[in-house]
Amino acid sequence: MVSQAIALSKKPHVIVGTPGRVADHLANTKGFHLKKLQYLIFDEADRLLSMDFEKQINLILTQIPKERNTYLFSATMTSKVQKLERASLKDPVKIEINTKYKTVDALV
Repeated sequence: MVSQAIALSKKPHVIVGTPGRVADHLANTKGFHLKKLQYLIFDEADRLLSMDFEKQINLILTQIPKERNTYLFSATMTSKVQKLERASLKDPVKIEINTKYKTVDALV
């Protein structure tokens, strides 16, 4: 935590972390905030929500600007992911891969 807090005090342009760790820094790292956040990316959203990060994600969503670009990636569209989509996305564009079409067998 200490080395991460020192790195965060240098105001990096990119922060990568689990919702739990980011929420922990928001609560405990003096001077750390996300008030100027421009891009929020949730990768593996279905996994994050199945790992009970919902509380921390909601905390993060309350502490970031309403006007931002948010990207939500998920392998499956569960009801929890749809709830997160409604809470965090404005005018979303949804891109789905249809299982009706298959890739060629030779694709590596």
